Amino acid sequence: MPRISAKKKFELHQKLLRKSKQDPVTLYLETLAPSGRRSVCYLLGKAARLLGFAEDVKEVPWHLLEYQHVVQIRTKMIRAGYSVNTINLMLAGIKGVAGACFDLGLNSAEEMLRIKKLRRVRGEQNRKGRALTQAQVVRLVGELERKTSLVATRDLAILSLLLATGLRRSELCNLKRADYNARNGEIIVRSGKGRNTRVVHLNVSGRRRLKKWLDATPSDIDWLFLKLTRRGSLSLEPLSGSDIYLIVRARAHEAGIGHLAPHDLRRTFVTCLLESGVDINIVRQLAGHKQLETTSRYDKRNISSNKKALETLSRLGL
Repeated sequence: MPRISAKKKFELHQKLLRKSKQDPVTLYLETLAPSGRRSVCYLLGKAARLLGFAEDVKEVPWHLLEYQHVVQIRTKMIRAGYSVNTINLMLAGIKGVAGACFDLGLNSAEEMLRIKKLRRVRGEQNRKGRALTQAQVVRLVGELERKTSLVATRDLAILSLLLATGLRRSELCNLKRADYNARNGEIIVRSGKGRNTRVVHLNVSGRRRLKKWLDATPSDIDWLFLKLTRRGSLSLEPLSGSDIYLIVRARAHEAGIGHLAPHDLRRTFVTCLLESGVDINIVRQLAGHKQLETTSRYDKRNISSNKKALETLSRLGL
């Protein structure tokens, strides 16, 4: 039986995709949280280029990918000096797309399983981001406490909520006024990861700052936080993840504490709890993590924390 040419396979692939009305990349990306799709899509594009494809990532014939191709990608990235985090995230993306190809009937179960069996790269994980010190937190919120504009009131409430609850920015954008119980500070959080819900509690200062924002906005609006026009008046549009990023970055710059991302406030939340002696499993639950390993990657405690732990052992006579 004559072999099908690569060109014929590609044409067949495109026909199948048109029939299914969905490509495997889109199918896989839809299983991820919105916050993670961009980076995974970027890394899939990099993997495709390493294999010699110049097409858009959604036009690459991923169903033709075999185990040895994935090994080739991993080897090239290791030799190029990419971090363990980046390589493993790319491998996870490729495995996810291979699984989506199988779901669409584009590859065999044997090939999909061979690809999924490929092990992660071992090594020290780079711990991205930072956690703010207490002095930096005071400077960040202190700058806004002195301002009375509507935009400053909103931004102070946002920063306070992120610091006090450790919410992801996507979770904050999804919050509605009905999700917040002003009597006890409870907030129902809907996560983009798996559509799970959890309840977090806002502290007293956070409640005070959020109340100031809610008192300044109409009570019949669904969303908890809204965009503002350039003139500072209220819009009816909810904030997006990029809006939150720009707000955090701008307010950090004003406070003189350097570059700051929304996820750094989440790292600050986790680190502060761990520094205060809260059990890591409780911190995991508060942060909405499924695995303790994920929570440990948010731990930004420094050398001084290690020294304090050793001093505690000394006082115990150990």
